[in-house]
Amino acid sequence: MDRWKIPAALTVTILLLIAVLLLRAAGDPQLHFQNGMAAVKSGDAETVFHEASFLLKTPGFEDHAHILRGTLFLENQEYVAATAEFQMAADNSKTRVDALTRSGEAFYRMHRFVDAEQVLLRALELDADNSDARRWLASTYYDLGSMSLALEHLRIIGEMNPDDGRPFRLIGRIEKDFQHHGEAIEDYREALLRNLLESEREAVSKSVGIRKRGCHRGTCRMSCSPVAVFGSVGDLAGCQTFCT
Repeated sequence: MDRWKIPAALTVTILLLIAVLLLRAAGDPQLHFQNGMAAVKSGDAETVFHEASFLLKTPGFEDHAHILRGTLFLENQEYVAATAEFQMAADNSKTRVDALTRSGEAFYRMHRFVDAEQVLLRALELDADNSDARRWLASTYYDLGSMSLALEHLRIIGEMNPDDGRPFRLIGRIEKDFQHHGEAIEDYREALLRNLLESEREAVSKSVGIRKRGCHRGTCRMSCSPVAVFGSVGDLAGCQTFCT
C-alpha cells in the first residue's frame, strides 16, 4: 500500500499548486485590466465596470480603472465623461501617455482642436513613437488647416511603419484636397507599394484612375499625363500603372 502513497501525495501537491496559481491569476490586476479592455471592444459595459471596480480597490491600479471607464465612454461617444476619466489617470506615470492620447482623441471628436493639440503634443513629448497620438495630431492639424504639420506627422508614421500603406494613402488624400496633384500621385504610388486592405487599395487606385492589371506589391509603376498632374481636374484622371 505504501507504494501508492507517494504518487497520491504528488497528485495532491500538484493540485494545490494549480489552485494557488489560479487564485493568483484571478487576482492579477493586469489580467483584469486586459479583460476590461477586451470587454470595451465587445461592448460589454457590465464587465467593464466590474473590472474597473476591482481595479479601483487595488492599490496602484486605480488609474487603470479610469482608463477602462474612459475608453468605454469614448467608444460610446460620451466624450465629456471620457475626458474626465482620462484626466484622473494623467497623473500616474504608468497611464499618463495613454490618458493623454485618448483625451486627444476625445477632444478631436468634440471639435476642440486646440485642446486636442495640447494634450497630444504632451503625449508625444513623453513617447515620440506613439503612432496613435501622431495620427490624431495629424487629423487635428488637418482640421485646423495646417497641411504641412499634418503631412509631417503622417510621414513620420510612415517611417515608423515601413509596411503600412495607410499613412501615405492619407497623405495623398490631403495633397489631393489641396490641389497638389503631383505630390499626391507620388504618395499614392508609395501607398500601393505597401500593405493595404483590398478596399483601401481599390480606393487609392480609383482616386488616381489606375487601370487594374493584376500588379502585385513591389511591381507597380505609375505613369501620369501632364494634364492629369497639372490640370484642374480633381480626380487625376489619365494615370495608369504598368506591371514589370
